[in-house]
Amino acid sequence: MQASPNRDNKDQGAPSPNTSWLNNRYRLLALIAGGGMATVYKAQDTLLNRVVAIKTLRDQFALDPQFMSRFRDEAQAAANLNHPNVVTVFDVGKDKLQGVERQYLVMEYVEGHDLKHILRDRLSSNPGRPPFNIEEAVNIIRQVCEGVGSAHNRGLAHCDLKPQNVMMSPSGRVKVTDFGIARAYTALSNERSDTVWGTPQYFAPEQAAGHPTSAASDVYSIGVMLYEMLAGRLPFESRDSKELARMHIIAQPPELHSLNAGVSLQLEAIVNKALAKDPANRYRDANQLARVLDAYLRQGEENTMIGSGAAPRGGASRPNRPQSTKPSASGASAVASQKGNAASVGSQSTLQRRLASANAGNTSSGMTGMTTIFRTSEGSTDMLVWLLSAIAFACVLGLIPLYLAVYRLYIDPPGDLPPAKPATVATVPGGNVSAATSASVIATQLIPNELIGRALDNSLLDTLKSVGWTVVLAERPSFLPERQILLTEPPVGTRLPVTGTLNIFVSNGGRIDIGAEMSPIVLESVRLNAESYKPGQTMELGLRWVARSRVATGYKTYVHVLDANADNLRAQGDDREPRDNGTPAPTVTWTVGRAINDNFSITLPNNLPPGKYRLQVGLYNDQGRLRVTNPGKATVRNDSVIVKVFDVVR
Repeated sequence: MQASPNRDNKDQGAPSPNTSWLNNRYRLLALIAGGGMATVYKAQDTLLNRVVAIKTLRDQFALDPQFMSRFRDEAQAAANLNHPNVVTVFDVGKDKLQGVERQYLVMEYVEGHDLKHILRDRLSSNPGRPPFNIEEAVNIIRQVCEGVGSAHNRGLAHCDLKPQNVMMSPSGRVKVTDFGIARAYTALSNERSDTVWGTPQYFAPEQAAGHPTSAASDVYSIGVMLYEMLAGRLPFESRDSKELARMHIIAQPPELHSLNAGVSLQLEAIVNKALAKDPANRYRDANQLARVLDAYLRQGEENTMIGSGAAPRGGASRPNRPQSTKPSASGASAVASQKGNAASVGSQSTLQRRLASANAGNTSSGMTGMTTIFRTSEGSTDMLVWLLSAIAFACVLGLIPLYLAVYRLYIDPPGDLPPAKPATVATVPGGNVSAATSASVIATQLIPNELIGRALDNSLLDTLKSVGWTVVLAERPSFLPERQILLTEPPVGTRLPVTGTLNIFVSNGGRIDIGAEMSPIVLESVRLNAESYKPGQTMELGLRWVARSRVATGYKTYVHVLDANADNLRAQGDDREPRDNGTPAPTVTWTVGRAINDNFSITLPNNLPPGKYRLQVGLYNDQGRLRVTNPGKATVRNDSVIVKVFDVVR
């Protein structure tokens, strides 16, 4: 291997004739792997004294100027991802290696193996048996979803999710890699009609058809991986890539329970929904799927579907599978298309079951409950259903004479009515209202303690509304995750009439409303990830810009940290043109009225003394800073918007 001629051989760590360097900084230690697009090395970052992984691109990609332009942009976007389940991108560059100029990507080095290696190893060790137990498989895929979901939050899709791009550390930590390379090639493929990008065994139907990808495409690929881990085989298998594409578009995979009897109805419904042919029928992004899998892990094999015919598995037996659970032609399971379009499948929590149970228990007090269908093991209707139906029918018949009597009084009222008397309410021991007077009593429902700390998603909101409550939402400043429930009014643990109003206060996710006008641009808000920071920590900012009119000039964004009462600069981010969810978005290209979500990060110095500091943001070009004409809700200093005065603590 060729040593770099620009490094002083007398320095410590200088290259030897058998050592290769990249840009006099990265010393290649060992070849890890080689693929169709890149070669991966274990390397030493001599500047920061840490071990890293370096991917050098193959010649056919490194020599393609269109690809390299895309690659640099996507690598920078991937570098902004900061999540424990995503392999961190540190640097991108180019240098000569073995006499040939190479483009390279410097990433976090992860000890361990990729998921494909582990799959093959387990299948060869135990042929004919699923490679992972249920809990292990779901936990791994949940971590994949959380990592990919962090990219989806920024508007980034991976576009080539497969077990080879999922790293497994010895501690069980899962990390997703290759965001930049996959997205760069996907963006280029979308411009070349003769190219379909992706790994045929794992790509979504829309990818197979050559259509643009989205977050839902990643969900499909994740569903394929989960299917493979549970079944020990892929949902579609063929040596012909065109046949594989056809199967992804129109074919249905074998039912999971036929390949692994341990897979419950709920879990199979979750997988079927992820594998729906139509992206609109899948989970909308990896975050939603992560929440469903997390709920499934917390509840184990319990039945989590309100109003479904599925019952929990007991022992080795499993309930009969109704015909309606067989996947339909659209690829979505009928179980997964229950009320809420199967977002309720596997994601209904203990809280939701308690509310549904209380609903059913209060039907005698005028509360509409959810009917649960009981079936025997042979699938025939249980006698309890007939008994309840007969009782309901008798009750309806009993109301007919009452209706006739009321109607007669209405059309022919008596001449003289006796004086009105106060109504009495008969009670029985225990405080329950008697059947004779229950119609005049408004039922109440306990507000569950489990609400606090939960994320208020659509499924939970629908469940609360099904009780009868009018739900009113309000945001409160908080650096907890967005829409996490902080408190309720009335408070949890108290009873509220089913016709009452439940006020729910949720976190705004660290959003600070600004509204500062820098004509023609407005900084609407800034989102922070913490109230205070420690030296060396990274501040994550989400800047939301909107153009009020056309922007004719290109501007760059700057983010500065200064002393609270002085202009001493303590830290700053990389000044650059704005980006919209990671994609370059120069101000001259902005559409009037469209929000630009620009994500920034800035690392505080390790030696920063404790105290108060101000965070300020602005725009500038060669003529200077863009003038702030209206500070909105913020304070302005030297045409910089002071977002917040924050504390640095030890």
